[in-house]
Amino acid sequence: MSFSDKSETDRVRDGFMKKKLGLTDSDADLDASLAEVGQTLKGDRTKNRVTVYYLLAEKHGKLDLFR
Repeated sequence: MSFSDKSETDRVRDGFMKKKLGLTDSDADLDASLAEVGQTLKGDRTKNRVTVYYLLAEKHGKLDLFR
């Protein structure tokens, strides 16, 4: 996943964070949350999307949705 690609981050925000996790925060807040995860993965060259999804679900306390 490329955190510098706006279309990709928009897709994660709209498709995963809003639809799958049901988050209703503002786009700016969701983008900030996504940027934090990007900083966490800064040293990881692969940045797999599933890892990003997991970290976002964990950050927002939504891991129970996937049990």
